[in-house]
Amino acid sequence: MTVAELIAILQTHNPAARAVVAGWHFGFDDIAHVDAVAIAVARDVEDWDGVYADSKGGEPAVYLCSTDPKMTRIEDLEARMAETTPRKVEGDEP
Repeated sequence: MTVAELIAILQTHNPAARAVVAGWHFGFDDIAHVDAVAIAVARDVEDWDGVYADSKGGEPAVYLCSTDPKMTRIEDLEARMAETTPRKVEGDEP
């Protein structure tokens, strides 16, 4: 994806939304597509985890999806995350 293509896509999203990428990844990949998501600050995270976790009703964000097959679609990322221990987010009960 080129910068011009990315700008055109981002202009269709809420300009106040936070832009996020996957929390762990080495090297560089192309951006495959952009998804609207809801996030919240994650609690009790490991060093390699991202700062935010998927959170229904959370802060609106724009997820820049890479071409990495494991990170391309938000549904795939959510399915992989569901296989692991759920991460707590701010506002969850302790």
